[in-house]
Order: sequence, then C-alpha cells, then structure tokens
Amino acid sequence: MVLIGIGLRAYHYLRQPSVWHDEAALLVNVLEKGFRDLLGPLIYSEASPPLFLWAERALALALGDGVQVLRFLPFAASCGTLVVLAFVARRVVGSAAAVLALFLLAFSNRLLWHSCEAKPYAIDTFVAAAAIALFVGSRPYGWWIRCGLIALWGPVATWLSYPGCFICGGLLAATAFDMRADRRPASWLALAMASLAIGVSFIALLVGPARAQQSTAMLSCWQNFFPPYRKAYAVPLWTVASSLDLSRYCFEPSGAILALFAVAGARQLWNSGRRALVIVAGVPAILTLLAAFFRSYPWGGARVDVFLAPAIALFASHAIVTSWSRVRTGISGPSARLSGLHRAFTRASMAIVLAGITVAPCACAVYWTAVDWHRADCDRATRLVLKNWKPGDGIAWNCWEGRYYFRAMKPWSAPIEPGRPRHETRLWMLITDASPHPLVPLGPILSPTEWRLIGRRNYRDATVYLMERRRPVA
Repeated sequence: MVLIGIGLRAYHYLRQPSVWHDEAALLVNVLEKGFRDLLGPLIYSEASPPLFLWAERALALALGDGVQVLRFLPFAASCGTLVVLAFVARRVVGSAAAVLALFLLAFSNRLLWHSCEAKPYAIDTFVAAAAIALFVGSRPYGWWIRCGLIALWGPVATWLSYPGCFICGGLLAATAFDMRADRRPASWLALAMASLAIGVSFIALLVGPARAQQSTAMLSCWQNFFPPYRKAYAVPLWTVASSLDLSRYCFEPSGAILALFAVAGARQLWNSGRRALVIVAGVPAILTLLAAFFRSYPWGGARVDVFLAPAIALFASHAIVTSWSRVRTGISGPSARLSGLHRAFTRASMAIVLAGITVAPCACAVYWTAVDWHRADCDRATRLVLKNWKPGDGIAWNCWEGRYYFRAMKPWSAPIEPGRPRHETRLWMLITDASPHPLVPLGPILSPTEWRLIGRRNYRDATVYLMERRRPVA
C-alpha cells in the first residue's frame, strides 16, 4: 500500500499539472518577498505558516523557481505520511486494519491533489501523522525523554503547520493521560516544560505572522465553515453536516460513511483500553471544532482540515475490520443467533457496504489519474505565449497564475486593468474563466476602435488572445 501510494503521488508530481489559482498566489509571495517580509501580510490575502514559506523560499533560491522544485516539499511530506503511518498503524490497530488505513490514504484523491501543489496541506497531514508516531514510538522511554522530544518537536510543528497547535494539543493531552498515575513532581515538571515551549511558540505565532496574515478577504472565504449563530437552531445540524463533509472531503466520494465508522472505531479503541491513542488522534479534531465555534479556524469539507485524514483512516479501518470479522464469524452480536440463510444475507450485505466504502475512493483516484484534474490549463497557455512572443509585445493577464508563469517577463507583463492606456503594437492576453471581465477582449478591456483580434487559442478554462493595434485612419 505504501509503494502504491508513493507511485500514485510520483505520477501526479512528475506529470506536473498546471499551477492553480491559490497556489499561484502563494508562489508569488515566495518568489517576490524576502524571508523577513514573509512574516508580514502576504500578497493576495494569502495565509501560510512561516516555516513552510521559508523552506519554499530557500528551495527557490537554491534550486530555482520551477514548479517541481516548489512542489517537492509537499510531495515528500505526502509520501512520508504513508511511511510514518505504516510504522504506527500496525502497532495500534493491527495488521489488517493497518493495510486498510493505508489503502484509504494511498488512494485519497484529495491527498493526491495536495501532494503536487505548493501549498502546506500535505505538510499538515504529515505533521498529524508524525505526532501519532512520536507518541507511540516514545512510550517505552522515560518522561523526561518523552517530554524533551515533544518540547523540541512541538514549536517546529506549530510554525510549520497552522493546525499544528491542535495537533500538539492532542499530543500533550495524551501524554498527560499516560502520566496520570505518576505522582512524582519531576515527571509533571517535564510535561510543564514541554507545554511551556509549545505555548510560547504558539503565542509568538499568534501575535506575529498569524495576525499579520489575517484579512477580511480571507475570512469571507470561510463564512460557511463557521457555525450559523444567527440561526441557533441550525447549529447542531451544521455541526453534524460539516463533520460528515469533512470526512467526505478527505475520502471522496464515500467519506461521509467512513465518518460513522471512525466514530465507532474511536469508541471501540477507547473501550479496549487504547485510550491514549484515541486522545492523541482525536483531540485535534475536537480542538479544531472548538476553534470553529469561536470563528478562529474553519471546520468542514475544506483543504485546511485535511490533516485529520490519518485519524479518520485509523479509526474507521479498525471499526470496519472489527465489524467484518464479527459478521463473517458470527461469534458475537445478533448475527450469532441468525439462521444460516439470514447469516449469509447479513454477510453479503455487509460485504457490499464495505466494498462500496473502499472501492469508491479507489475508483475516484484511478479516474483522476486517467483524466487530468479540473484546473485552468494556464501552463500550456503561457507556453504558447512565451514561444511566440516577440520583443516589444505586451502581455496581460486576469489571473494570479499569469503573475507566476510570466514572472520572467516583468517589463512587458502586467495584470489587465480596464481603461489603462497601452503602448504596444501587439498584445497577448491570458483570460481564465474566473475572470471578472468578459471573455471577449473588447469593450471595457480594450477599445475595439483601437485594437483588433488577430488570433485566439482555447484551452481548458483558459484562452489566449493576440491583439494588434489598428492603424490610424487617414
């Protein structure tokens, strides 16, 4: 499963899909701002953790500003998530459930998408998996070693991943749960020091880069991911629906059903004595939901919550394997009292349900491997412009992708601004379907009395126009 997952990620990474809207906005910040400026407000109301921005900036300076260089960290993190969970899953949920959990993560279309984009969401998922691995792997050691590792890892995780504060909260809570029977002051002092290190780093992040990156435009994008307090009666329904949608996003299209299994799996693990595991993997979800109630972090089917995918996969796979084992053997529950025919019917029904839950994400991933993801094809569009551009030609664009792809053409490239005077004889225009302007490059963009269309090439959700200035009438 690990090799299959890495293979799928490598395929998408190497085929180099076109840079998309928000990804281009982040790349513009990385390439145009210095390390110090990346701690302040970002262009296009972007928001991203400082260490991730610095790492991307360092890669660009060392290896160049190409797409594959800037996407390498998310790609490596996504592959690392599978490797880390292979180490953890067998220890905490058993071999069969571990294979199923890795299957779900390997074929998750959203995780595949995030593995080949220069955005921090694959990093978030890796940090969540690493927290579980750190907790499980450090349990044989003494409290000072365990808390020392947390104190070193926690601040880095917090500045590398915005949901890292929730993940560290789960790690501290699980460690405190393990320590509950220890009455030695020295042990609790070690935990207090680890908590202090994470708390100081979190406060520094909160009052520094996180506050500087806040903007009205960014908050307006997430309004539907906060509780609808104006309709108080709808808040419980919103909570349930958003939780199901979160799981659906991670494991589309059948993730909503997996959410129910995840809840059952967490309960089974809790009742079986593996409560610390439930805490380290489940508390981040609770803290994220609480943050949404304070309108501080979105909750629902959004990319900022994909870091919860490892916990959902572990819990759900445990419940699925346990349920299938009970139905197959009929050793417990109502199925033990059923007749042979009824038991066969129950097994068949359960097999169909489980097959749908597992096969659907796989089919979705295979489909989007055969068919390109739905992104505006600005990559081929800009290559056409750069191949045919002549000295003196102007370049205009209406999308953030244009600012990235035409980064080497700054003297001749600029965003479309209706009414802005232009002095070129020829003008290349890149228009995407997200444009606020009409797709025909006349009217408010260019005056038809001064310009004429001499060429056009259509791509998926993107169009290149070549305009030429009309000769003055004698």
